[in-house]
Amino acid sequence: MRLPAERTDRAAALVLLLQLVLLLHGAWKVGPTFDEHFYAASGAAYWHEGDFAINREHPPLVKLLAAAPLLVAPGVAYPEHALETVNFPVAFFYQHNAADLDRNLFLARLPVCLLTVATALGVFLAGRRFFGGKAALCGLVAFAFQPSVLAHGRLVSLDAGVMPFLFFAVLAFLALLEEPTWRRTLVAALLFGLANLAKFTALLLIPFLGFLAVVRCARTRSARPLGSLALTFLGGLGVFALGYGFEAKSINAAWGSEFFARDVPPGKVELADLAAALRDAGGAEAQAQQIERAPSVDFAARTLIDYAGEEATAELAARTLRGLAGGPGELRKLAFAAVLEAEHLSAEVRDDTLAALADRRFPDDAGWRRFWAEHGAESWDRVIFYHGWMRALTSGLFGDDRPIPLLTALKGLDQTLAHGKLGHGSYFRGKTLLPGRDFAEGNPHPEYYAVVMAVKNPLAWLVLAVGGIVCAFLPNRKRGRERGWTVLRAAALVGFPVFAFLAFSNGKALLGVRYLLPLYPFLCLAVGCAAVRFPRAALALAAVAALEAIWIHPHQLMYYNVLAGGPSGGPAITCVGDDWGQDARAAGRFLARYRDEIDAAGGLVYRPYTMADPAALGLQDCRPHTGPVEGIVAVHAVDYHREADEFAWLRPYEPFAKLGHAVWLYDTRGGPPGRDPREEWE
Repeated sequence: MRLPAERTDRAAALVLLLQLVLLLHGAWKVGPTFDEHFYAASGAAYWHEGDFAINREHPPLVKLLAAAPLLVAPGVAYPEHALETVNFPVAFFYQHNAADLDRNLFLARLPVCLLTVATALGVFLAGRRFFGGKAALCGLVAFAFQPSVLAHGRLVSLDAGVMPFLFFAVLAFLALLEEPTWRRTLVAALLFGLANLAKFTALLLIPFLGFLAVVRCARTRSARPLGSLALTFLGGLGVFALGYGFEAKSINAAWGSEFFARDVPPGKVELADLAAALRDAGGAEAQAQQIERAPSVDFAARTLIDYAGEEATAELAARTLRGLAGGPGELRKLAFAAVLEAEHLSAEVRDDTLAALADRRFPDDAGWRRFWAEHGAESWDRVIFYHGWMRALTSGLFGDDRPIPLLTALKGLDQTLAHGKLGHGSYFRGKTLLPGRDFAEGNPHPEYYAVVMAVKNPLAWLVLAVGGIVCAFLPNRKRGRERGWTVLRAAALVGFPVFAFLAFSNGKALLGVRYLLPLYPFLCLAVGCAAVRFPRAALALAAVAALEAIWIHPHQLMYYNVLAGGPSGGPAITCVGDDWGQDARAAGRFLARYRDEIDAAGGLVYRPYTMADPAALGLQDCRPHTGPVEGIVAVHAVDYHREADEFAWLRPYEPFAKLGHAVWLYDTRGGPPGRDPREEWE
């Protein structure tokens, strides 16, 4: 049966309205998650201060959008000297504006809810263009009621915020490749820039759009698509710079800001390193062995510093002192001062040695002496950029005195890459993963995101998504091919989720399904391919998946399918990014409801998984976990599994309640398996 276009559009409007209602209701009911106050408060600081340095590791667009409603809401207090406040985001959200916490949180979430609905509308309109109205409606239902979309699409979440811009950027560039016009070029450039202003995940667009341009070149036997690609990138860079207010700041100015300079552990230099540096500088083997036999690195370095002042050994000593680069700051400062004052060095050796020790370069003696006067008394175990190539790039192009365009964005990218290199604390199938240690050799579980997709989506939805990907590359025997479906469109709209999935699977950020949110609009658009061939079955599967998402509302963050054992069994597989601290607020309400009874039992033993002020959540009187206790105990699913050793004593007990499936409550009085005290309390 073929639905008339008007009926299809009305049905789509109803689906969009219902999705918006679910998002808004969830945005009001679900408590604050771990990161939301950072993003919303940072956005407020951007509007008030015009400085993007706070929370600089992420671009500003989503944070600006989240904070915009707070600018016009009555009674929202922005404190004087806000950026000098200790932990400004917590102070802004949970102290200065604690009385209106629920309202302010809802207002900050509102723009992301609207972006999510806009994404759903984009899925429908693109699907209608490619596959027709009925298939597009099926894809819309698959997206609008997807549990993870409903879970994160109502939060101040950068992953939900970047999702629409990534999706629309690929659609816009696809349209540009198909029919190049100046208008389409401007739209593609605008969306490319906005996507990168939302989250650095959008950097995936650079290689992927390049791939699409090459595919188009091959199909048309023309180099014109490369010109469209260049204009998109160039225009997008302009949009990106505009989003940062065309900011430019020098390295020397950045040293004075606590938001840029960061302490790092002192570097380590071994005697063997100094001996190797001496050999590389042309020193004799006997001299190198003498360095290796020195009682300490400090003694050897000071010996070389003394040699730098003597004419016969000055240049050899200076070249060897470069081996202290990256080492302890105090040793580097001593060597720097000695080389700066050495009289028997060539300008080239002197400048190269000073640059290695100070990790920056100046063009003349005046610059070096000014730097020493300004920074000689400071700690040198501090950095602006964690990556040497980033330091070399900025210093080589601009030096330390000239303003560097988009310095905050470069610092944010540098910090994101450094964080990604270490990995993020996580938990997967019974194993706690620690930053650095478990990620030293790369991602220890490349199958992580495959498992996440398998357990965090309704089975009916998975059948639809996989079927849609397969059908996207199969010819339609009934019509020859789908309406408007081409090789280029298949490469764009199916290729991106495959490419992004592989990129995440090889990365070190194992942070749950929210990292995969940008894939969902593409996958649900591909559902239209399956709906073209199997319209009734596809719509039935989409409806079944939607009912699952609605059934668990508003707790979609903790949705797991039957393969994982549902919300009860799923956290044992993966829970980082699912229990995101959202039910600490519910724990506060539970405590308020049974205050007298819980106090009589010794008070609530609970360590909330949140950076919020506990008083704002009604949890100021909780006692932290100190080991086995008898009383009323609350623990987050993420802590129960990720901190397995700490909570091993709770294993014999059964929780008597699970708030939002995320905060588990135990009564440990009387020993395991525990009991449900609520009947007695009631």
